[in-house]
Amino acid sequence: MEIYSIDEAFADLTGVQDITGTCRRIQTRILNEVGLPVCVGASTTKTLAKLANRAAKKYRATGGVVDLTDSARQKRLLALTDVADVWGVGPRLVKRLRSLNIHTALDLATGEPKALHEAFSVVLARTARELNGVSCIDLESEAPVQQQIVCSRSFGDRVEDKELMRQALVRFTANAAQRLRSQGLLAGQYTIFIRTSPFSGDPYYANSLSERLPWPTDDTGAMTERLDTLLGAIWRDGFRYAKAGAMLTDLYPQGSQQADLFDGSRSSEAGQGREHLLALMDSLNRQSRGQLKFASEGLTTAKSDMRQERLSPRYTTRFDEVPVARLA
Repeated sequence: MEIYSIDEAFADLTGVQDITGTCRRIQTRILNEVGLPVCVGASTTKTLAKLANRAAKKYRATGGVVDLTDSARQKRLLALTDVADVWGVGPRLVKRLRSLNIHTALDLATGEPKALHEAFSVVLARTARELNGVSCIDLESEAPVQQQIVCSRSFGDRVEDKELMRQALVRFTANAAQRLRSQGLLAGQYTIFIRTSPFSGDPYYANSLSERLPWPTDDTGAMTERLDTLLGAIWRDGFRYAKAGAMLTDLYPQGSQQADLFDGSRSSEAGQGREHLLALMDSLNRQSRGQLKFASEGLTTAKSDMRQERLSPRYTTRFDEVPVARLA
């Protein structure tokens, strides 16, 4: 199985005899065990499976399941599908395709692959082959390494004090670094950003600044020790800031980075102790028995906390929010 996005996944059904029945069982089980209605589309390639899934959503008579493994059914659906609805075909491509009289998915599928490759790209030629039932996009059983980790918030009240902003950015950095460690990654670049609201009528200001870290790290302290310099460079007095955030980029899996020949701090007892301390903090924070924080995050955070007037009920994890029925 390949997890494609937060609400989509591809599964390999090679060897399954009853495709439709299997899809319906998947649909029913997710509804019963998770409580989410889903649509399932199946076909011979990932691009056709996406089209089948779209048809399952669009046509109620399907009951949310479309088996598009039959070539005749594939062509009928391709003829009904606008080329703009094909997976991987963006708005810019659509305009160019229409100028070449390619309006439907079937038009794209019957196009000459070599001509598509030369006029557009190998990616579009591959899409056309997928629409013809030739599998060109493999299933990725392992998710690719994230390109960035961002932690940002819109503040409940406008922030005009630099120290409050610094504390908020330390919290965002600590959260991003904790996610980094949970995924076994190291970051090579650290970025902060701040902005006012473009909709409030206040003077608008937005800025960001990045710094290359001396070596890839997952240490919150190694990032926040650069915060004062970065914030000092982009902070402007007199503005009412509505949002801020921290971003970690240039990510590496742990153990794959180039070591520094002249720096032994990370392999020293102090460096190893720091790793153990961060691992202990993460472990305790995951247990939801209170929160261990860095002192630089500050103790008073109400002003810079995000708004939560429309927060969804958390009755699956918060006993005090369980709905109560009262009899008159």
